[in-house]
Amino acid sequence: MLWAKEFIYVDKTNMIAYINSVVKTKQKYMCVSRPRRFGKTMAVDMLCAYYGKGESRELFADRKISECENWNKYIKTKYFHFIRFFIKYVKFVADLWHRV
Repeated sequence: MLWAKEFIYVDKTNMIAYINSVVKTKQKYMCVSRPRRFGKTMAVDMLCAYYGKGESRELFADRKISECENWNKYIKTKYFHFIRFFIKYVKFVADLWHRV
């Protein structure tokens, strides 16, 4: 945990280590679901930064994930596809649909 003035940073990159450990197993499909205000968007943004396009080794080099033996094995690979599904937008579109 890092403290900077009035902000607290909690390193959640262990989630990446867990996902890396189940990549080629039957548990490889993930759904990040949590209660309201529990960091779902932050978690998905972190996963997209790690596995997505672009270079991010420097971003994760000083995080908890870098302590894992093969922390950069899947970084920026083509193994992962992300579907970002926001329920609040689906409900909004459904409400609009019913009004038509």
